[in-house]
Amino acid sequence: MLLPSLPFLACLAVPLLGAYMAQREAPVARIFLTLASCLGLIGALLSIAEALLSPSVFQSWPLATTLTRPEGTVASARLLTTVLLFNAAVLALCGVLFWFQTLLRSTPYTAFTRWLAAPLACGAATTVPMGFALTYFMGFYDWASARPSDKAFIIATSTGFTLAGFALAAFILQFAASALRALTHQRKA
Repeated sequence: MLLPSLPFLACLAVPLLGAYMAQREAPVARIFLTLASCLGLIGALLSIAEALLSPSVFQSWPLATTLTRPEGTVASARLLTTVLLFNAAVLALCGVLFWFQTLLRSTPYTAFTRWLAAPLACGAATTVPMGFALTYFMGFYDWASARPSDKAFIIATSTGFTLAGFALAAFILQFAASALRALTHQRKA
């Protein structure tokens, strides 16, 4: 049985907020900076909890995601504050870069970029299930004995992890294309 931790569920809510804001056509920089501040707040709360609580508390639910295997063994994975804050910093950097692009009026991919915030915010949350996925991929646990719900969870979040990587690459390519476009327009003028 899988019990997702509260920090993990909070991190899963952040991409949903990003998708909602993108669907409402909020300004791109606002979407990225809002999601960065949400992840930063979750990271700050986790840091406070780490300072106040003993390390053993983070090995069980509700602060760690636990997976009980059919034979009764329990594995746990927790959300790392450093990964969470790194993901928040990446989102904030993307938001600031897009804000600068807006100032320079060199943003040809506004609608496309708006939808990149949600998958980018998946990066922090997917590290928890990737911890479980690695135990299966490395052969510590037999994939054939995993329950279908556990397999679906691991496959979905592995896809989310991959999606976050593609979203970051797409943002970098979009930013480079916009910068090149701005430079060519300056040379023509």
